[in-house]
Amino acid sequence: MSIELTPIIYSPFNSKVELLQQYYQAYYGTDFSDQSMAIVCDGKAIGYVCASSLEQVLSQPGSGLEIMFSDLVHSLSMSHFKDLVKLIINHAIKNDCSLIKIKDNLSLGKLSPLGEVLFNEKFQSKLTFEMVTNYEEFAETTYYTCIRKSYKSLINWGRKNLKIDYINKDNADRNSFKTFQEFHKKISGRVTRSDISWNKQFEMIENGIGELIMAYLNDEVVGGSLFIDQLDYSAYFTGVYERDLFQYGLSHYLLYLGIVRSFERRQTKFFSLGHFDTDIQDPKWYNIQFFKKGFASDLIPTVIWTKEIK
Repeated sequence: MSIELTPIIYSPFNSKVELLQQYYQAYYGTDFSDQSMAIVCDGKAIGYVCASSLEQVLSQPGSGLEIMFSDLVHSLSMSHFKDLVKLIINHAIKNDCSLIKIKDNLSLGKLSPLGEVLFNEKFQSKLTFEMVTNYEEFAETTYYTCIRKSYKSLINWGRKNLKIDYINKDNADRNSFKTFQEFHKKISGRVTRSDISWNKQFEMIENGIGELIMAYLNDEVVGGSLFIDQLDYSAYFTGVYERDLFQYGLSHYLLYLGIVRSFERRQTKFFSLGHFDTDIQDPKWYNIQFFKKGFASDLIPTVIWTKEIK
């Protein structure tokens, strides 16, 4: 059996990733190029590579390139994984990339078959921890008990005092989304990105792979959080909150709602809150990651593999 990387015609993940990559294209401009590919073995699609090139790095914004396999992965031998890594390296060279960055989780405390090959190919490794909430046997009441204790009073304050508006596939209200965009500009003090990128986010909502949660206090917008389904996980994508109400923890209640409602869409296996690095030096970045960790039910050891291409 031979392994190939081919352009994607259809994938269970493609409808999610296509709009995501279009958003990144609008955000980063011409420097960004979608490099996602299907993994084909003897004419059958057995996996998916979610990847892009940006500033000569073959990766994916926010992490490394991600490789998803179907159940057919169990039929692959180590030689198939070796061939796959060689194909990825050759693809990087062909597209003028000087660095490859790959995300891979440990498997039962051990390197995955892919990780073993990357190790033997002398990729450099960095251990980090993906903060996740698993959706297997998920129940809101059980999840609430797992959240950091100090967050619960803030969540309860939000539940009692905030009026919530959900913008999703069933309520794709362009005016409400425009309110979120204008509120973002007000809090940021400037326009941070193009209208095209905002339109792509709204398309994600229209297509049912995301939801915007808006919060109002005394009929005034005070916060908004956007959640998007990516591959087999959901994630917090962007948010903005009234700074004068920081002490009430507006983001706590909206993030809690986002995790629960992403489960209710039943399109993903878990919610990812990003990576927690143990060597964070920037106090602001550490505080952001520590905040997110309070919502995670599990920490998944994850290896970020990198290799410079000569």
